[in-house]
Amino acid sequence: MYLKISQNSNSGQGIAFDQDNNKIFVDNAILGDEIEAKIIKKNSKFTLAKIIKIINPSKIRQEPPCIYFKNCGGCNLQHFSNKFYQEFKLNNLQNALNRQQIKYPQINFIEIGKNSRRRITLQIDHNNKLGFFQENSHNLIAISDCLMAVSEIRDIIPKLQNLLNKLSRKLIKSINICQFDNIIEVIFNLQKSEIDINDNEMLIDFANIAKNINLYQRYQGKITPIYEISKAYINFGNLKIYPDNDIFLQATKKGQNAIISIIKDFIISNKIDNIIDLYCGIATYSFSIIDNIKDSICFEGLEKMVDIVNINAKKNNLSHKIAAKSRDLARNPLKNTEFENIDLVLINPPRSGARKQIEEIASSSIKNIIVISCDMKSFCQDAKILVENGFNIDKITIIDQFYYTSHIEIVTIFKK
Repeated sequence: MYLKISQNSNSGQGIAFDQDNNKIFVDNAILGDEIEAKIIKKNSKFTLAKIIKIINPSKIRQEPPCIYFKNCGGCNLQHFSNKFYQEFKLNNLQNALNRQQIKYPQINFIEIGKNSRRRITLQIDHNNKLGFFQENSHNLIAISDCLMAVSEIRDIIPKLQNLLNKLSRKLIKSINICQFDNIIEVIFNLQKSEIDINDNEMLIDFANIAKNINLYQRYQGKITPIYEISKAYINFGNLKIYPDNDIFLQATKKGQNAIISIIKDFIISNKIDNIIDLYCGIATYSFSIIDNIKDSICFEGLEKMVDIVNINAKKNNLSHKIAAKSRDLARNPLKNTEFENIDLVLINPPRSGARKQIEEIASSSIKNIIVISCDMKSFCQDAKILVENGFNIDKITIIDQFYYTSHIEIVTIFKK
């Protein structure tokens, strides 16, 4: 069937209309494409088609740089030209804000680009092939490279496949890889509780050959070392922060630094002294700006994270300036009276947003808020609450650290 793509959905799928004006969604299609397509799924809610042949490619289509593009479940916007790609992301955020009737200034866009992801998860099939799942399936697409990852992780991928070729089958179900500032950590997620002697020796040999790698195994949530050279750390200015295994880091170091720069510029220009850091994680932002403020009170729901913050504050002689407290902010948000004498609130909510906490902040005496959000929908819902309570968006920035996907990181400064 012949289709002409007339628009793209918020997730990036091409949209065409049949003769009855019903929407047809087409993966890997772009505005202006003329294609021969085949219906692969149809129900009362939507119709999904796939491209059989591109008859006339759109002028804004580019050749995808990745050889796995058509099959892999990630990076689904590689066929968008750079100009259209940025416009697409900007328009998505603008439309979402407009739907909530939220006024905003010009949206800034910071491009991160490929070769930047410092953490990835690789899936393993029953034949020990390594790769990513196809979208909405558990069909594994075997890979030997990932253009989005930093070069140090890209170098490890084929070495991991060579290792898997030798290891027992049905031992490992997935692999987490994370680059810290001094070392790469690899966590093997196991399907059974123990690794036999032969497999363990091959893992240690792999670590020796690969160099500068810590290896761990995880079974039923418990992580234990296989081969550990040194403790991983992250540099925040002159500080060395030692996190634990498998903690949350922003997807890219460049994206993290862009967020820190926005926060630091605001703090310096507005002479901020006292802050509260909500959903602080390992207090990435508080540690990064500590030289520019008097103190930061950090709140986090996970005890593990709270301990990491306080231990590192003590190691760096900062316990008088940074203190972390355990609190489930979704169930027990800080009350509006707890924000007295605070100059700025930093909040990095979960993907679902932070409605209850935002409501308390909105009714408090706080005048300055910086929201770091990875979900456009929940961000707009939270932003609407703030705007309805007298806040205005002073600055809003897209950090494009989820390159070639429809996802964005949004950093927004609200002032009252």
